[in-house]
Amino acid sequence: MSSTKSGVVSHKIQCSPKSECQVSRAPVAEKRSIRVTALREHWDEANARVLQRKAQLDAMLGDSQRYEARRRDADAWLSRMETRLAAMQPPANTADVLEMQLREQKSFHAEVHQYKHQIELFGQLTQRLIAVYRNDDTTRIKRSTEAINHRYNELNNSIVARGKALHSAVSSLQNFDRSLEKFVAWLSEAESLLDAAERDPHLLKVSYISVHPTKASDFEGISVGSTREGFIKTALNKC
Repeated sequence: MSSTKSGVVSHKIQCSPKSECQVSRAPVAEKRSIRVTALREHWDEANARVLQRKAQLDAMLGDSQRYEARRRDADAWLSRMETRLAAMQPPANTADVLEMQLREQKSFHAEVHQYKHQIELFGQLTQRLIAVYRNDDTTRIKRSTEAINHRYNELNNSIVARGKALHSAVSSLQNFDRSLEKFVAWLSEAESLLDAAERDPHLLKVSYISVHPTKASDFEGISVGSTREGFIKTALNKC
């Protein structure tokens, strides 16, 4: 203890060097703790972003693999169908072959039409990927999908055109058959008239004109004594 001039006794507190060091270092340790905490938070945030991006890339990889698998399937299917179409023969000239070609055409067109659903699903997958990864470059999948759609449409249009050609061939053949039937009927009638003319030459002209009154001129240049072959040849030239 020590005394002062006023007589008041005061106590002088003395700090050891160790205590003074602890007091002076306390703010420094606190600052370091704050910096470490901030650094850890920054690290955690950066690590979370990296993990999030990794998850996005993993998902993108999976989606890309699924897209590529479907694209390869569509490409292989289209190649098979295009090869089959190219191998098909043009419309035939006989009824039996045309009938077979029409059955083949119907089955082939149904198969192509049934696959349209897969093409639509492929397009939907493309649109979903473009929407999900709108911040990434999706040009390649856009072009690939457009190429698949174009090939499918061209294939379908070619099949439709072939179907029209087959039906046109059938119609032409039917018209020919009808014309042939008419000609055979006419020829049969002409032969009957010739048979009658052999018995009575004047009966030929009378019988024909009675059936075809507006075609009396058909007999111009045909003599009564014409042979059967001559009559038919002359009549055919007038048809």
